[in-house]
Amino acid sequence: MSDAPIQPERRPPLPYPGEPPGDSNKPPPADPQAAKKRLVVPGVFVILIGLMNLLPGSCCVGIGLMAQNIPDAQLEAESEKWSPGEFEKAKQQGQNPVAQAKAVYLYGGIGVGVVSALLLLVALVGGGCMIAGRSLFLCSMGALAAILSPGGFGLLGLAVGIWAFVVILNEDVRAAFRAP
Repeated sequence: MSDAPIQPERRPPLPYPGEPPGDSNKPPPADPQAAKKRLVVPGVFVILIGLMNLLPGSCCVGIGLMAQNIPDAQLEAESEKWSPGEFEKAKQQGQNPVAQAKAVYLYGGIGVGVVSALLLLVALVGGGCMIAGRSLFLCSMGALAAILSPGGFGLLGLAVGIWAFVVILNEDVRAAFRAP
């Protein structure tokens, strides 16, 4: 017998479930740069959807601010057309329905404007990261911002966001982000 330590037996790694044994069926590793380049076009569209947030955001803020300049008598007359008697009931209960309506317009408009601005920033950063091929998390946040975007006008933002997610969730693209 020899004094050399006993070496453990070397076995090939076990295949994943459903994967046939052997390395002959494995596809060659994808080029990380080519995988990241597939994110450029969705990144541009995510940025465009984000820039479209300027329209509804600024319009809602403008409407909220302009509603403050509507004369109280005109607002009261218009509300009587839409819901007769409700305005007088509110006055009898000691409420100021004109001030409440103006506050709803103002804070609702500013709220939509702020949300649109935040989604614009997230879409710009996420789309820029897609173009640059950096930060999988920020790329995903940009795609989510496109989906939630009021500037995407519903289906357009939804389509661009889902397309970006499909590209991001491809195994070769995710592997490209993990590669050094």
